[in-house]
Amino acid sequence: MKDSRSGEVQVRGGKVIVTDPFGDGERAVIFPGKGVKLFVDDSLVEESALVTEDSKIRVEVENKESEKKFDIDIDGNKLSAKVRIFYSDGKKYKLKDKPPKNQMALEVFDDEIIKCEPYTIEEAKSILKSRGIVYGILEEELIKAISEGTGKSVVVAKGQEPVDGTNDALVPKFKNNDHLVEVNGRVDFYSIGKIASVEEGELVAEKVPGDEGKPGINILGAKTNQRRGRKYNLTAGKGTTISEDGLKIYAKTQGRPDIKGWVVNVNEVYEIKNDVDVSTGNIEFVGDVVIKGNIKEGMKVRAGNDVILLGNITGGEIIAGGNVTVKNNIIGSTIKAGYNDFMNTNIIESLEKITKMLDEIFFAAEMLKNTGKLTNIYRDGQIIKLLIDTKYPAINKYISELQEILLSNREIIDMDTMQLGAKLIKYYTGKGPLLISNYDTLKEHSEYIKNQIEVLNSSIKEPSNIMVNYAQNSYLSTSGNIKVNGKGCYTSVLTCKGDVIFEGKIGVLRGGSIDAVGDVYVNELGSPGGAMTTVGVGKDSTITAEIAHLNSVLRVGSLSTKLEGSVRNLKAYLYKGELMTEKSNFY
Repeated sequence: MKDSRSGEVQVRGGKVIVTDPFGDGERAVIFPGKGVKLFVDDSLVEESALVTEDSKIRVEVENKESEKKFDIDIDGNKLSAKVRIFYSDGKKYKLKDKPPKNQMALEVFDDEIIKCEPYTIEEAKSILKSRGIVYGILEEELIKAISEGTGKSVVVAKGQEPVDGTNDALVPKFKNNDHLVEVNGRVDFYSIGKIASVEEGELVAEKVPGDEGKPGINILGAKTNQRRGRKYNLTAGKGTTISEDGLKIYAKTQGRPDIKGWVVNVNEVYEIKNDVDVSTGNIEFVGDVVIKGNIKEGMKVRAGNDVILLGNITGGEIIAGGNVTVKNNIIGSTIKAGYNDFMNTNIIESLEKITKMLDEIFFAAEMLKNTGKLTNIYRDGQIIKLLIDTKYPAINKYISELQEILLSNREIIDMDTMQLGAKLIKYYTGKGPLLISNYDTLKEHSEYIKNQIEVLNSSIKEPSNIMVNYAQNSYLSTSGNIKVNGKGCYTSVLTCKGDVIFEGKIGVLRGGSIDAVGDVYVNELGSPGGAMTTVGVGKDSTITAEIAHLNSVLRVGSLSTKLEGSVRNLKAYLYKGELMTEKSNFY
Protein backbone atom coordinates (compact mmCIF):
# COMPACT_ATOMS: atom_id res chain seq x y z
CA MET A 1 0.00 0.00 0.00
CA LYS A 2 1.37 3.39 -1.03
CA ASP A 3 2.03 5.90 1.83
CA SER A 4 0.15 9.20 1.70
CA ARG A 5 -0.26 12.27 3.89
CA SER A 6 -2.44 15.32 3.49
CA GLY A 7 -0.95 18.78 3.24
CA GLU A 8 -0.97 21.04 6.29
CA VAL A 9 -1.05 24.72 7.09
CA GLN A 10 0.08 26.36 10.30
CA VAL A 11 0.71 29.84 11.71
CA ARG A 12 3.95 30.37 13.57
CA GLY A 13 5.36 33.76 14.58
CA GLY A 14 2.66 35.51 12.57
CA LYS A 15 3.65 33.69 9.36
CA VAL A 16 1.59 31.20 7.39
CA ILE A 17 3.56 27.99 6.64
CA VAL A 18 2.32 25.33 4.21
CA THR A 19 3.46 21.71 3.93
CA ASP A 20 2.62 19.89 0.70
CA PRO A 21 0.91 16.47 0.73
CA PHE A 22 2.49 13.35 -0.67
CA GLY A 23 0.99 10.22 -2.14
CA ASP A 24 -2.78 10.51 -2.35
CA GLY A 25 -3.01 13.10 0.40
CA GLU A 26 -5.21 16.20 0.04
CA ARG A 27 -3.87 19.68 -0.29
CA ALA A 28 -4.17 22.06 2.63
CA VAL A 29 -7.14 24.47 2.78
CA ILE A 30 -7.03 27.94 4.29
CA PHE A 31 -9.95 30.20 5.26
CA PRO A 32 -9.95 33.96 5.98
CA GLY A 33 -11.26 34.63 9.52
CA LYS A 34 -12.94 37.68 11.00
CA GLY A 35 -10.76 40.78 10.69
CA VAL A 36 -8.43 39.11 8.17
CA LYS A 37 -7.95 39.73 4.46
CA LEU A 38 -6.35 36.71 2.75
CA PHE A 39 -4.63 36.87 -0.62
CA VAL A 40 -3.40 33.73 -2.38
CA ASP A 41 -1.31 34.33 -5.49
CA ASP A 42 -2.41 37.99 -5.36
CA SER A 43 -6.13 37.08 -5.47
CA LEU A 44 -8.46 37.99 -2.60
CA VAL A 45 -9.94 34.87 -1.01
CA GLU A 46 -13.60 35.31 -0.14
CA GLU A 47 -14.35 31.84 1.23
CA SER A 48 -11.47 29.34 1.08
CA ALA A 49 -8.42 28.42 -1.02
CA LEU A 50 -6.28 25.31 -1.67
CA VAL A 51 -2.64 26.14 -0.97
CA THR A 52 0.76 24.52 -1.47
CA GLU A 53 4.31 25.36 -0.50
CA ASP A 54 4.60 27.29 -3.77
CA SER A 55 1.49 29.44 -3.07
CA LYS A 56 2.15 33.10 -2.58
CA ILE A 57 0.22 33.86 0.63
CA ARG A 58 -0.31 37.36 1.94
CA VAL A 59 -2.32 38.25 5.03
CA GLU A 60 -3.59 41.71 5.94
CA VAL A 61 -4.86 42.14 9.50
CA GLU A 62 -7.59 44.79 9.80
CA ASN A 63 -7.07 47.03 12.83
CA LYS A 64 -9.93 48.91 14.50
CA GLU A 65 -9.16 52.61 14.35
CA SER A 66 -10.01 54.91 17.24
CA GLU A 67 -13.04 57.14 16.71
CA LYS A 68 -14.43 60.30 18.22
CA LYS A 69 -17.64 62.17 17.60
CA PHE A 70 -18.84 65.67 18.47
CA ASP A 71 -22.63 66.12 18.23
CA ILE A 72 -24.20 69.53 18.69
CA ASP A 73 -27.86 70.22 19.47
CA ILE A 74 -29.03 73.84 19.30
CA ASP A 75 -32.42 74.53 20.87
CA GLY A 76 -35.19 76.07 18.77
CA ASN A 77 -34.74 79.53 20.32
CA LYS A 78 -30.96 79.39 19.81
CA LEU A 79 -30.52 80.27 23.47
CA SER A 80 -28.59 77.15 24.42
CA ALA A 81 -26.48 74.42 22.86
CA LYS A 82 -25.80 70.92 24.09
CA VAL A 83 -22.96 68.67 22.99
CA ARG A 84 -22.48 64.92 23.18
CA ILE A 85 -18.88 63.78 22.85
CA PHE A 86 -17.98 60.15 22.28
CA TYR A 87 -14.58 58.47 22.33
CA SER A 88 -13.91 54.93 21.16
CA ASP A 89 -10.46 53.42 21.48
CA GLY A 90 -9.04 51.43 18.58
CA LYS A 91 -7.26 48.06 18.60
CA LYS A 92 -4.26 46.57 16.85
CA TYR A 93 -4.52 42.88 16.01
CA LYS A 94 -1.96 40.15 15.21
CA LEU A 95 -2.29 36.82 13.52
CA LYS A 96 -2.78 34.05 16.05
CA ASP A 97 -0.31 31.12 16.04
CA LYS A 98 -1.99 27.80 15.28
CA PRO A 99 -0.67 24.22 15.03
CA PRO A 100 -0.54 22.33 11.71
CA LYS A 101 -3.91 21.27 10.31
CA ASN A 102 -5.23 20.25 6.92
CA GLN A 103 -7.92 22.91 7.08
CA MET A 104 -7.42 26.12 8.99
CA ALA A 105 -9.28 29.37 9.54
CA LEU A 106 -7.01 32.30 10.24
CA GLU A 107 -7.69 34.10 13.53
CA VAL A 108 -6.44 37.29 15.15
CA PHE A 109 -5.93 38.38 18.74
CA ASP A 110 -5.81 41.77 20.49
CA ASP A 111 -2.27 43.01 20.51
CA GLU A 112 -2.44 46.68 21.47
CA ILE A 113 -5.01 49.37 22.38
CA ILE A 114 -5.00 52.44 20.13
CA LYS A 115 -5.92 55.20 22.58
CA CYS A 116 -8.38 57.78 21.22
CA GLU A 117 -6.95 61.25 21.57
CA PRO A 118 -9.52 63.62 23.13
CA TYR A 119 -10.45 66.91 21.56
CA THR A 120 -8.50 69.93 22.66
CA ILE A 121 -10.42 72.93 23.92
CA GLU A 122 -9.31 74.81 20.79
CA GLU A 123 -10.69 72.07 18.53
CA ALA A 124 -13.96 72.03 20.45
CA LYS A 125 -14.38 75.80 20.19
CA SER A 126 -13.57 75.64 16.49
CA ILE A 127 -16.28 73.01 15.97
CA LEU A 128 -18.77 75.16 17.87
CA LYS A 129 -17.79 78.17 15.80
CA SER A 130 -18.34 76.19 12.61
CA ARG A 131 -21.98 75.94 13.70
CA GLY A 132 -22.11 79.65 14.43
CA ILE A 133 -21.91 79.32 18.23
CA VAL A 134 -19.85 82.26 19.40
CA TYR A 135 -21.59 83.66 22.48
CA GLY A 136 -22.11 82.36 26.01
CA ILE A 137 -19.73 79.40 25.78
CA LEU A 138 -19.43 77.67 29.17
CA GLU A 139 -15.75 76.75 29.08
CA GLU A 140 -15.74 74.69 32.28
CA GLU A 141 -18.66 72.57 31.06
CA LEU A 142 -17.03 72.19 27.66
CA ILE A 143 -13.75 71.02 29.23
CA LYS A 144 -15.70 68.56 31.39
CA ALA A 145 -17.54 67.14 28.38
CA ILE A 146 -14.24 66.83 26.47
CA SER A 147 -12.47 65.05 29.30
CA GLU A 148 -15.30 62.62 30.09
CA GLY A 149 -16.36 61.74 26.55
CA THR A 150 -19.25 59.61 27.83
CA GLY A 151 -21.81 60.74 25.28
CA LYS A 152 -23.83 62.47 28.01
CA SER A 153 -25.68 65.56 26.82
CA VAL A 154 -24.03 68.65 28.35
CA VAL A 155 -25.06 72.31 27.99
CA VAL A 156 -21.93 74.14 26.79
CA ALA A 157 -23.36 77.46 25.64
CA LYS A 158 -26.09 79.67 26.99
CA GLY A 159 -27.36 82.88 25.52
CA GLN A 160 -28.75 85.70 27.55
CA GLU A 161 -32.51 85.43 27.53
CA PRO A 162 -34.44 88.61 27.01
CA VAL A 163 -36.12 89.94 30.10
CA ASP A 164 -39.73 90.28 29.10
CA GLY A 165 -41.58 93.32 30.12
CA THR A 166 -44.27 92.91 32.74
CA ASN A 167 -47.93 93.49 32.01
CA ASP A 168 -49.90 96.10 33.80
CA ALA A 169 -51.33 94.37 36.89
CA LEU A 170 -54.65 94.83 38.58
CA VAL A 171 -54.52 94.32 42.36
CA PRO A 172 -57.80 93.84 44.24
CA LYS A 173 -57.80 95.73 47.54
CA PHE A 174 -60.78 94.08 49.21
CA LYS A 175 -60.75 91.01 51.43
CA ASN A 176 -62.32 88.02 49.68
CA ASN A 177 -64.49 86.22 52.22
CA ASP A 178 -66.94 84.64 49.81
CA HIS A 179 -66.83 81.16 51.35
CA LEU A 180 -69.41 79.49 53.55
CA VAL A 181 -68.53 79.10 57.22
CA GLU A 182 -67.91 75.61 58.62
CA VAL A 183 -69.32 74.79 62.05
CA ASN A 184 -68.04 71.63 63.74
CA GLY A 185 -66.80 70.31 60.42
CA ARG A 186 -70.14 70.90 58.67
CA VAL A 187 -70.99 73.64 56.22
CA ASP A 188 -73.31 76.23 57.71
CA PHE A 189 -75.62 76.87 54.77
CA TYR A 190 -77.15 79.89 56.48
CA SER A 191 -73.90 81.88 56.79
CA ILE A 192 -74.71 83.91 53.71
CA GLY A 193 -73.62 87.18 55.25
CA LYS A 194 -69.94 86.29 54.71
CA ILE A 195 -69.93 87.30 51.04
CA ALA A 196 -67.21 89.88 50.36
CA SER A 197 -68.37 93.47 50.29
CA VAL A 198 -67.00 96.99 50.24
CA GLU A 199 -68.18 100.23 51.77
CA GLU A 200 -68.82 103.51 49.99
CA GLY A 201 -65.54 105.34 49.30
CA GLU A 202 -63.41 102.20 49.90
CA LEU A 203 -60.46 101.45 47.58
CA VAL A 204 -61.57 98.46 45.46
CA ALA A 205 -58.67 97.90 43.07
CA GLU A 206 -55.39 99.46 41.97
CA LYS A 207 -53.45 99.31 38.70
CA VAL A 208 -49.69 98.65 38.95
CA PRO A 209 -47.99 99.69 35.68
CA GLY A 210 -45.61 97.15 34.11
CA ASP A 211 -42.13 97.77 32.68
CA GLU A 212 -40.55 97.44 29.22
CA GLY A 213 -38.04 94.66 29.96
CA LYS A 214 -34.73 94.37 28.06
CA PRO A 215 -33.44 92.46 24.98
CA GLY A 216 -31.16 89.41 25.13
CA ILE A 217 -28.54 87.82 22.90
CA ASN A 218 -28.55 84.25 21.56
CA ILE A 219 -25.60 81.85 21.25
CA LEU A 220 -25.13 82.91 17.63
CA GLY A 221 -24.42 86.44 18.81
CA ALA A 222 -27.71 87.84 17.51
CA LYS A 223 -29.92 90.20 19.49
CA THR A 224 -33.23 88.72 20.68
CA ASN A 225 -36.08 91.10 21.34
CA GLN A 226 -38.01 90.95 24.56
CA ARG A 227 -41.76 90.65 24.74
CA ARG A 228 -43.06 93.98 25.83
CA GLY A 229 -45.60 94.08 28.62
CA ARG A 230 -49.24 94.63 27.77
CA LYS A 231 -50.82 97.93 28.63
CA TYR A 232 -54.39 98.09 29.89
CA ASN A 233 -56.83 100.84 30.65
CA LEU A 234 -58.45 100.54 34.05
CA THR A 235 -62.19 101.20 33.73
CA ALA A 236 -64.68 102.18 36.40
CA GLY A 237 -67.88 100.23 35.89
CA LYS A 238 -71.16 100.23 37.76
CA GLY A 239 -70.99 101.56 41.30
CA THR A 240 -67.37 102.78 41.09
CA THR A 241 -65.26 105.85 40.34
CA ILE A 242 -61.65 106.20 39.13
CA SER A 243 -58.85 108.45 40.42
CA GLU A 244 -57.44 111.28 38.29
CA ASP A 245 -54.23 109.36 37.52
CA GLY A 246 -56.27 106.39 36.27
CA LEU A 247 -54.65 103.98 38.74
CA LYS A 248 -57.26 103.51 41.49
CA ILE A 249 -60.91 102.48 41.62
CA TYR A 250 -63.13 103.47 44.55
CA ALA A 251 -66.62 102.25 45.48
CA LYS A 252 -69.44 104.75 45.04
CA THR A 253 -71.80 102.53 46.96
CA GLN A 254 -71.84 99.63 49.36
CA GLY A 255 -71.94 96.25 47.62
CA ARG A 256 -70.20 93.17 46.21
CA PRO A 257 -66.97 93.97 44.28
CA ASP A 258 -66.65 92.29 40.89
CA ILE A 259 -63.67 92.43 38.50
CA LYS A 260 -64.05 91.28 34.91
CA GLY A 261 -60.91 91.90 32.89
CA TRP A 262 -60.05 95.55 33.57
CA VAL A 263 -63.56 96.68 34.36
CA VAL A 264 -64.35 97.01 38.09
CA ASN A 265 -67.94 96.99 39.32
CA VAL A 266 -69.58 97.06 42.72
CA ASN A 267 -72.82 95.06 42.60
CA GLU A 268 -75.34 94.23 45.19
CA VAL A 269 -75.77 90.55 46.01
CA TYR A 270 -78.78 89.34 44.05
CA GLU A 271 -81.12 87.80 46.62
CA ILE A 272 -84.36 86.05 45.64
CA LYS A 273 -86.58 85.49 48.67
CA ASN A 274 -89.05 83.16 46.96
CA ASP A 275 -88.93 80.61 44.12
CA VAL A 276 -87.31 81.01 40.69
CA ASP A 277 -90.24 80.30 38.39
CA VAL A 278 -92.09 81.82 35.46
CA SER A 279 -92.87 84.84 37.56
CA THR A 280 -89.16 85.69 38.01
CA GLY A 281 -87.95 84.28 34.69
CA ASN A 282 -84.48 82.85 34.28
CA ILE A 283 -81.87 84.50 36.46
CA GLU A 284 -78.58 85.80 35.10
CA PHE A 285 -76.37 87.91 37.37
CA VAL A 286 -72.73 88.95 37.24
CA GLY A 287 -72.11 88.43 40.97
CA ASP A 288 -73.46 86.11 43.67
CA VAL A 289 -76.99 84.77 43.61
CA VAL A 290 -78.78 83.69 46.81
CA ILE A 291 -82.14 81.92 46.39
CA LYS A 292 -84.14 81.28 49.54
CA GLY A 293 -86.87 79.32 47.75
CA ASN A 294 -86.78 76.65 45.02
CA ILE A 295 -85.82 76.57 41.35
CA LYS A 296 -88.80 75.24 39.46
CA GLU A 297 -88.86 73.02 36.36
CA GLY A 298 -87.39 74.48 33.20
CA MET A 299 -85.84 77.48 34.96
CA LYS A 300 -82.16 78.48 34.65
CA VAL A 301 -79.87 80.40 36.97
CA ARG A 302 -76.54 81.70 35.70
CA ALA A 303 -74.14 83.59 37.98
CA GLY A 304 -70.69 85.05 37.51
CA ASN A 305 -69.73 83.90 41.00
CA ASP A 306 -71.39 81.72 43.67
CA VAL A 307 -74.92 80.37 43.73
CA ILE A 308 -76.52 79.45 47.08
CA LEU A 309 -79.85 77.65 46.86
CA LEU A 310 -81.61 77.02 50.18
CA GLY A 311 -84.45 75.03 48.62
CA ASN A 312 -84.78 72.39 45.88
CA ILE A 313 -84.12 72.39 42.15
CA THR A 314 -86.28 70.23 39.90
CA GLY A 315 -85.73 70.01 36.14
CA GLY A 316 -83.66 73.16 36.19
CA GLU A 317 -80.12 74.37 35.55
CA ILE A 318 -77.47 76.24 37.55
CA ILE A 319 -74.29 77.47 35.87
CA ALA A 320 -71.90 79.35 38.14
CA GLY A 321 -68.47 80.85 37.76
CA GLY A 322 -67.82 79.99 41.42
CA ASN A 323 -69.21 77.54 44.00
CA VAL A 324 -72.69 76.04 44.00
CA THR A 325 -74.42 75.08 47.27
CA VAL A 326 -77.81 73.35 47.24
CA LYS A 327 -79.30 72.93 50.71
CA ASN A 328 -82.02 70.44 49.76
CA ASN A 329 -82.60 68.21 46.73
CA ILE A 330 -81.49 68.18 43.09
CA ILE A 331 -83.91 66.29 40.83
CA GLY A 332 -83.44 65.90 37.06
CA SER A 333 -81.23 68.98 36.89
CA THR A 334 -77.85 70.19 35.67
CA ILE A 335 -75.34 71.88 38.01
CA LYS A 336 -72.09 73.35 36.68
CA ALA A 337 -69.68 75.12 39.07
CA GLY A 338 -66.45 76.90 38.14
CA TYR A 339 -67.71 76.54 34.58
CA ASN A 340 -65.07 78.57 32.76
CA ASP A 341 -62.27 76.97 34.79
CA PHE A 342 -63.68 73.47 34.17
CA MET A 343 -63.76 74.15 30.44
CA ASN A 344 -60.27 75.72 30.39
CA THR A 345 -58.86 72.77 32.33
CA ASN A 346 -60.26 70.39 29.72
CA ILE A 347 -58.72 72.53 26.97
CA ILE A 348 -55.35 72.48 28.76
CA GLU A 349 -55.47 68.69 29.10
CA SER A 350 -56.14 68.32 25.35
CA LEU A 351 -53.38 70.80 24.44
CA GLU A 352 -50.86 69.02 26.69
CA LYS A 353 -51.52 65.72 24.93
CA ILE A 354 -51.21 67.41 21.52
CA THR A 355 -47.94 69.23 22.27
CA LYS A 356 -46.39 66.05 23.73
CA MET A 357 -47.22 64.24 20.50
CA LEU A 358 -45.90 67.11 18.34
CA ASP A 359 -42.58 66.89 20.20
CA GLU A 360 -42.44 63.14 19.55
CA ILE A 361 -43.24 63.61 15.84
CA PHE A 362 -40.54 66.29 15.63
CA PHE A 363 -37.84 63.99 17.04
CA ALA A 364 -38.99 61.11 14.83
CA ALA A 365 -38.88 63.37 11.74
CA GLU A 366 -35.45 64.68 12.75
CA MET A 367 -34.12 61.13 13.12
CA LEU A 368 -35.46 60.15 9.69
CA LYS A 369 -33.94 63.28 8.16
CA ASN A 370 -30.55 62.61 9.78
CA THR A 371 -30.43 59.04 8.44
CA GLY A 372 -30.89 60.39 4.94
CA LYS A 373 -33.10 57.47 3.99
CA LEU A 374 -36.15 59.55 3.09
CA THR A 375 -34.56 62.91 2.27
CA ASN A 376 -34.46 62.33 -1.47
CA ILE A 377 -37.90 60.70 -1.60
CA TYR A 378 -40.16 62.79 0.62
CA ARG A 379 -40.48 66.45 1.51
CA ASP A 380 -40.76 67.39 5.20
CA GLY A 381 -44.55 67.68 5.08
CA GLN A 382 -44.83 64.23 3.51
CA ILE A 383 -42.59 62.74 6.22
CA ILE A 384 -44.78 64.31 8.94
CA LYS A 385 -47.98 62.98 7.31
CA LEU A 386 -46.40 59.54 7.00
CA LEU A 387 -45.51 59.57 10.70
CA ILE A 388 -49.01 60.69 11.72
CA ASP A 389 -50.68 58.07 9.52
CA THR A 390 -48.49 55.16 10.64
CA LYS A 391 -47.17 55.88 14.14
CA TYR A 392 -49.00 58.85 15.68
CA PRO A 393 -52.67 58.65 14.56
CA ALA A 394 -53.78 59.48 18.12
CA ILE A 395 -53.06 63.16 17.42
CA ASN A 396 -56.19 63.23 15.26
CA LYS A 397 -58.23 61.96 18.22
CA TYR A 398 -56.77 64.60 20.54
CA ILE A 399 -57.42 67.41 18.04
CA SER A 400 -60.97 66.13 17.53
CA GLU A 401 -61.55 66.26 21.32
CA LEU A 402 -60.23 69.83 21.41
CA GLN A 403 -62.40 70.82 18.44
CA GLU A 404 -65.52 69.53 20.20
CA ILE A 405 -64.75 71.57 23.34
CA LEU A 406 -64.07 74.74 21.32
CA LEU A 407 -67.19 74.46 19.17
CA SER A 408 -69.55 73.74 22.07
CA ASN A 409 -68.17 76.70 24.08
CA ARG A 410 -67.18 79.13 21.32
CA GLU A 411 -69.25 81.99 22.72
CA ILE A 412 -67.04 82.20 25.86
CA ILE A 413 -63.61 81.02 24.64
CA ASP A 414 -60.98 83.66 23.92
CA MET A 415 -59.96 84.34 20.33
CA ASP A 416 -56.32 83.22 20.77
CA THR A 417 -57.41 79.75 21.87
CA MET A 418 -59.92 79.51 19.01
CA GLN A 419 -57.25 80.52 16.49
CA LEU A 420 -54.84 77.96 17.95
CA GLY A 421 -57.46 75.25 17.56
CA ALA A 422 -58.05 76.28 13.93
CA LYS A 423 -54.30 76.14 13.24
CA LEU A 424 -53.99 72.61 14.69
CA ILE A 425 -56.95 71.41 12.63
CA LYS A 426 -55.46 73.00 9.49
CA TYR A 427 -51.96 71.54 9.79
CA TYR A 428 -52.41 68.17 11.50
CA THR A 429 -55.64 66.63 10.21
CA GLY A 430 -56.34 65.20 6.77
CA LYS A 431 -53.82 66.44 4.21
CA GLY A 432 -52.83 69.36 6.45
CA PRO A 433 -49.27 68.13 7.18
CA LEU A 434 -48.46 68.51 3.45
CA LEU A 435 -48.68 72.30 3.99
CA ILE A 436 -45.63 72.14 6.27
CA SER A 437 -42.43 72.95 4.35
CA ASN A 438 -39.94 72.50 7.22
CA TYR A 439 -40.24 70.10 10.13
CA ASP A 440 -39.00 72.86 12.50
CA THR A 441 -42.57 74.17 12.23
CA LEU A 442 -43.56 71.35 14.60
CA LYS A 443 -41.32 72.84 17.28
CA GLU A 444 -42.73 76.33 16.66
CA HIS A 445 -46.31 75.08 16.98
CA SER A 446 -45.41 73.12 20.14
CA GLU A 447 -43.94 76.25 21.75
CA TYR A 448 -47.00 78.26 20.70
CA ILE A 449 -49.26 75.68 22.39
CA LYS A 450 -47.15 75.74 25.58
CA ASN A 451 -47.42 79.55 25.71
CA GLN A 452 -51.21 79.33 25.35
CA ILE A 453 -51.35 76.70 28.10
CA GLU A 454 -49.55 79.19 30.37
CA VAL A 455 -52.11 81.86 29.49
CA LEU A 456 -55.01 79.51 30.21
CA ASN A 457 -53.43 78.34 33.47
CA SER A 458 -53.03 81.93 34.60
CA SER A 459 -56.75 82.54 34.00
CA ILE A 460 -57.84 79.67 36.22
CA LYS A 461 -58.98 80.76 39.64
CA GLU A 462 -59.19 78.75 42.81
CA PRO A 463 -61.14 75.54 42.01
CA SER A 464 -64.89 75.84 42.61
CA ASN A 465 -66.84 73.28 44.61
CA ILE A 466 -70.32 71.81 44.59
CA MET A 467 -71.98 71.09 47.95
CA VAL A 468 -75.25 69.15 47.82
CA ASN A 469 -77.57 67.14 50.02
CA TYR A 470 -79.24 64.76 47.54
CA ALA A 471 -79.23 64.35 43.75
CA GLN A 472 -81.34 62.15 41.47
CA ASN A 473 -81.21 61.80 37.66
CA SER A 474 -78.94 64.84 37.53
CA TYR A 475 -75.62 65.99 36.05
CA LEU A 476 -73.03 67.72 38.26
CA SER A 477 -69.66 69.05 37.05
CA THR A 478 -67.06 71.36 38.60
CA SER A 479 -63.42 72.45 38.52
CA GLY A 480 -62.96 71.51 42.18
CA ASN A 481 -64.56 69.04 44.62
CA ILE A 482 -68.06 67.63 44.97
CA LYS A 483 -69.28 67.10 48.54
CA VAL A 484 -72.50 65.21 49.27
CA ASN A 485 -73.55 65.61 52.91
CA GLY A 486 -76.99 64.02 52.85
CA LYS A 487 -78.62 60.85 51.57
CA GLY A 488 -76.49 60.60 48.40
CA CYS A 489 -76.83 60.44 44.60
CA TYR A 490 -79.05 58.16 42.51
CA THR A 491 -78.64 57.56 38.74
CA SER A 492 -76.64 60.79 38.42
CA VAL A 493 -73.42 61.73 36.64
CA LEU A 494 -70.76 63.50 38.73
CA THR A 495 -67.67 64.94 37.00
CA CYS A 496 -64.93 67.00 38.67
CA LYS A 497 -61.23 67.87 38.68
CA GLY A 498 -60.92 67.28 42.41
CA ASP A 499 -62.34 64.82 44.96
CA VAL A 500 -65.85 63.42 45.41
CA ILE A 501 -66.68 62.95 49.10
CA PHE A 502 -69.94 61.55 50.48
CA GLU A 503 -70.05 62.91 54.04
CA GLY A 504 -73.58 61.98 55.05
CA LYS A 505 -74.43 59.05 57.32
CA ILE A 506 -76.12 57.25 54.41
CA GLY A 507 -73.92 58.54 51.56
CA VAL A 508 -75.14 56.27 48.74
CA LEU A 509 -74.03 56.36 45.10
CA ARG A 510 -76.57 54.14 43.36
CA GLY A 511 -76.54 53.93 39.57
CA GLY A 512 -74.92 56.54 37.34
CA SER A 513 -71.23 57.39 37.46
CA ILE A 514 -68.41 59.44 38.94
CA ASP A 515 -65.48 60.69 36.87
CA ALA A 516 -62.97 62.45 39.15
CA VAL A 517 -59.31 63.37 38.92
CA GLY A 518 -58.87 63.14 42.69
CA ASP A 519 -60.05 60.61 45.28
CA VAL A 520 -63.56 59.25 45.75
CA TYR A 521 -65.04 58.27 49.12
CA VAL A 522 -68.56 56.85 49.34
CA ASN A 523 -70.37 54.98 52.11
CA GLU A 524 -72.30 52.64 49.82
CA LEU A 525 -71.54 52.02 46.16
CA GLY A 526 -74.14 50.45 43.84
CA SER A 527 -77.16 48.48 45.04
CA PRO A 528 -77.86 44.96 46.33
CA GLY A 529 -79.85 44.40 43.13
CA GLY A 530 -76.78 45.07 40.97
CA ALA A 531 -77.55 48.50 39.52
CA MET A 532 -74.70 49.39 37.15
CA THR A 533 -72.59 52.06 38.91
CA THR A 534 -69.23 53.32 37.66
CA VAL A 535 -66.52 55.19 39.57
CA GLY A 536 -63.37 56.48 37.81
CA VAL A 537 -60.40 58.38 39.29
CA GLY A 538 -56.96 59.53 38.15
CA LYS A 539 -53.97 57.19 38.11
CA ASP A 540 -52.61 58.57 41.40
CA SER A 541 -55.96 58.53 43.22
CA THR A 542 -57.93 56.08 45.36
CA ILE A 543 -61.53 54.81 45.45
CA THR A 544 -62.82 54.02 48.95
CA ALA A 545 -66.22 52.54 49.84
CA GLU A 546 -67.55 51.14 53.11
CA ILE A 547 -69.87 48.85 51.11
CA ALA A 548 -69.73 48.09 47.38
CA HIS A 549 -72.17 45.90 45.47
CA LEU A 550 -72.35 43.62 42.44
CA ASN A 551 -71.87 45.31 39.03
CA SER A 552 -69.96 48.26 40.48
CA VAL A 553 -67.22 49.20 38.00
CA LEU A 554 -63.98 50.63 39.41
CA ARG A 555 -61.54 52.51 37.17
CA VAL A 556 -58.19 53.92 38.28
CA GLY A 557 -56.23 55.58 35.49
CA SER A 558 -56.75 53.37 32.41
CA LEU A 559 -57.35 50.10 34.32
CA SER A 560 -60.76 48.89 35.46
CA THR A 561 -62.54 45.97 37.09
CA LYS A 562 -66.14 44.97 37.86
CA LEU A 563 -67.24 43.57 41.20
CA GLU A 564 -68.80 40.09 41.01
CA GLY A 565 -70.41 40.36 44.42
CA SER A 566 -70.95 42.63 47.41
CA VAL A 567 -67.93 43.50 49.59
CA ARG A 568 -67.00 45.69 52.56
CA ASN A 569 -64.07 48.04 53.25
CA LEU A 570 -63.24 48.43 49.57
CA LYS A 571 -60.16 50.35 48.47
CA ALA A 572 -58.96 50.49 44.83
CA TYR A 573 -55.70 52.05 43.63
CA LEU A 574 -52.75 51.48 41.32
CA TYR A 575 -49.56 49.84 42.58
CA LYS A 576 -46.62 49.33 40.25
CA GLY A 577 -48.89 49.63 37.23
CA GLU A 578 -51.48 47.11 38.47
CA LEU A 579 -55.00 47.76 39.74
CA MET A 580 -55.19 46.66 43.39
CA THR A 581 -58.50 46.08 45.21
CA GLU A 582 -58.45 45.63 48.95
CA LYS A 583 -61.75 44.33 50.34
CA SER A 584 -63.34 42.06 52.92
CA ASN A 585 -66.24 39.65 52.54
CA PHE A 586 -69.79 40.88 52.94
CA TYR A 587 -71.69 39.25 55.81
